[in-house]
Amino acid sequence: MDKKFNAEMTVAEVINSHPRAREVMTGYHLGGCSHCAISEFETLGQVADGYSVPIEMLLESLESLFDASEAETVKSDKIFDANELLEKMDRDYEKETGATKE
Repeated sequence: MDKKFNAEMTVAEVINSHPRAREVMTGYHLGGCSHCAISEFETLGQVADGYSVPIEMLLESLESLFDASEAETVKSDKIFDANELLEKMDRDYEKETGATKE
């Protein structure tokens, strides 16, 4: 399958690639609120790294927009909400450090 998104794309390119891309970004708390503003000139990789979002997970969610475009819906199992992402990051942290985040 031809990939539409990559870590080197700018945020502006991502947002302009699909009408629902902004929703995916907001789902990861990337640019959706005033305290997590991102620059449209930053790359997707820079933004993901800066906010500790796993880039592969973000790319998979964005790609699902095109997987579902014929049906005009997004596969909900491919788009992760912020709580799910935070829980996964906490589990990963616990695995790596043996400590729990408070």
